[in-house]
Amino acid sequence: SIVLVFSAVPFAYGETPENAVNPFEKEVKFLDSIELLPANFSADAAMSRGAFAKMITDVVYSELDISEVHTTNFIDLQYGSDFYNAVAILEGLRVVKGNGANAFRPESQISLQDALVIALRVMGYDPFVATNGGYPAGYLYTGKLTGLTKSIENASMLDMKSAAKLVYNMLF
Repeated sequence: SIVLVFSAVPFAYGETPENAVNPFEKEVKFLDSIELLPANFSADAAMSRGAFAKMITDVVYSELDISEVHTTNFIDLQYGSDFYNAVAILEGLRVVKGNGANAFRPESQISLQDALVIALRVMGYDPFVATNGGYPAGYLYTGKLTGLTKSIENASMLDMKSAAKLVYNMLF
């Protein structure tokens, strides 16, 4: 019976079984209410690099008209895709740089470290990151220090709910 008493403790402090099953529900609901989630949002689905770039652009550069045609040097970014202009804007601002083959891999799942690169660069933390180890250690360290990785620090690849939590952490 001692085990039962200890197992009930988290629920006595406001956590419900529903919250335990649906982590980041509050964050997802908030981002949905301000229309920042991808149209195809599914909590456990992989967050693509392109969709994350668009989400960040919508948050940070919301005043920019991203419907204008922008150009990109990424050979794998299809003109007219849902995130073409967002990635092109981030490329133009040197937030995203792609890989050595001039590719962005927009359909690939984004890793926590690459999501942190984008988030921390748009937030202006790149000089701080550089003094703390650069890529990837400096981004992971700075993400933890700033609270961006709160509750997702053990993720390696982001699903949509974890990406939503990172963006929520950026805002608050």
